[in-house]
Amino acid sequence: MQQHVLLIGGGGMIDKQEITYWNNRPSDGIKVDWQKVRDTYRKIVPKKYHGIIDHYAFENYAYNIMCSERTGYKSTQVLLIGLIVYQMYGVQLEYFRLTEDDCTPKKISTVYNPIIENGYLDKIFGDEWNDIQYRGGYYRLIHRDEDGKPDLVCSDYITHVIANDQPDDYKSSYNTIRGDLIFFDEFVAIRSRPLAYEYFRQNLTTVLRKRLHGVIFMAANNINFNNDFYADFGIRRDLRELDPNGDAAVIDKNGTKFYVQILKPDTSKEKQRYNTKYFGYAEGRAAAITGGKWQMYDYPHIKPAWSKSEPLLRNFYISHLGDLLRLTLVSPDDIGLIVLVTPATRVYDDSRIFTVGEIYDRRYIYKCGTQNAAYSALWILYKRNRWYYATNEAGELVQAFIDAAARL
Repeated sequence: MQQHVLLIGGGGMIDKQEITYWNNRPSDGIKVDWQKVRDTYRKIVPKKYHGIIDHYAFENYAYNIMCSERTGYKSTQVLLIGLIVYQMYGVQLEYFRLTEDDCTPKKISTVYNPIIENGYLDKIFGDEWNDIQYRGGYYRLIHRDEDGKPDLVCSDYITHVIANDQPDDYKSSYNTIRGDLIFFDEFVAIRSRPLAYEYFRQNLTTVLRKRLHGVIFMAANNINFNNDFYADFGIRRDLRELDPNGDAAVIDKNGTKFYVQILKPDTSKEKQRYNTKYFGYAEGRAAAITGGKWQMYDYPHIKPAWSKSEPLLRNFYISHLGDLLRLTLVSPDDIGLIVLVTPATRVYDDSRIFTVGEIYDRRYIYKCGTQNAAYSALWILYKRNRWYYATNEAGELVQAFIDAAARL
């Protein structure tokens, strides 16, 4: 069958709204009645899928962050909101992923499948479109005939994909005045990506230009707060105060407002049986999957008696993600040479500070330092698993520093 290219149009099940612009200038963005979008979402989506993003005025916050165990609900809800606001106002979703590899068809061509398979395209667009196609970095609505072949393709795109680690690809070549809905999916990587925040800031500027009415969602499939994004946002310490079993908070950082949700883990009997069968052996990072507590390893802890040992070295520190750890070399009788890792609040004139950030003065050492007897002693003991921690959080911070140093 001959394939035709159509412009956006058609009645659909959801009515289109009159398009007006902020300050009567298209470059300032489309005016969206987000409450009407939320009301529409609740009309077409079963009640059990309400409550993550449709229960509050997300347009009032600069960043809407959702953290939880791995489920399909976070992404699917944002994608659904994106389709609704596209049908109503023509706003297009800017879909961010961490790396170029994350944007390949193999990785993301099926993200709309739950929406398609559950009949939402018909509820939103009527019978005009019955599938979504991903090609060349864009998702487009299409219609397939009875044989499953595309016979209609929308010339307009509903979603544009951005590889966060390729900001130079978009700076001069990409421009949109309709990309006021932004979704950064799986923005927290398993291993630290030190430049991810800086790339995101550049890409955000490219997409929004100077428009003030963008709506940004960010979703993470774990609840590990030792992440560069949280540190750069300045909310890492605030996240520690939230309940990993389900919580929400409004955080204001010098006028930049965050709405952060720790979504309640699935505690159904079915999920409990699943966790017991596959993750009953594990504490640590399995919590990212099973939910219910902050994602951390159970690191080897300092015994009280070791803290009383005479220090052999005690002026070394790690500065990372806005926090400070002290490294103290000791040699207790019962175990020999070890390093005690404890939280610290200040450094001194004779301190030596490992960092992957700015070098403020001669005390700072980039990454793990060069050849030096003291440096070598500390890091050899690390490789031999001879570091002991005051808390699991201290262990996570060291791991985040090591990951960041390895990537630079």
